[in-house]
Amino acid sequence: MTMPSIDAKTVIDEIVAAFRDVPRPDRCVPNDYVAYGETDALDYLTGKTWLEVASDVGYMFRHAPQQFYFMTRECLFYLLPGYLLGAITHPAESVAGVIPDLVLLLHWTYFGAGVGEAWELHAYICDRLTVDQKRAVTHWLELMLERDRERSPELYMTGAPPTRLLQAFNGWRHWA
Repeated sequence: MTMPSIDAKTVIDEIVAAFRDVPRPDRCVPNDYVAYGETDALDYLTGKTWLEVASDVGYMFRHAPQQFYFMTRECLFYLLPGYLLGAITHPAESVAGVIPDLVLLLHWTYFGAGVGEAWELHAYICDRLTVDQKRAVTHWLELMLERDRERSPELYMTGAPPTRLLQAFNGWRHWA
């Protein structure tokens, strides 16, 4: 199945419009957060807007796996559009860690059978998204899927198992 080309600028504009009124959280670092001697990347987020985070390719590049689970849920919801925008606007190699974490966060079928913190975080985000935000997320997934198909067409050949990105998009496509 060939999907129509989706325009990156249109998706960017849609994300900005859909998330412009999301309130800034009181804090990004949970009260019980311990950095365990590592650089505390979450302190960087204090006082930043999601547009500032989106434009900081260095921050996107330093994204650590599972980082979304170390910030407050309110902070993650507030910063979500920044991560989505950063994944669109920066080169793929600069956001290589962010995209899979976003896909895991949004992959309802993957988490649907699971329990624990991952499912709770997924549910928290999804329960708070407006219809316009869900549509913007769906179009982001569609754009990421289109880009992934261009980079790695062998992953999407007939008979290949569906990628996690494709599964995530299929779970959201009804919002498009």
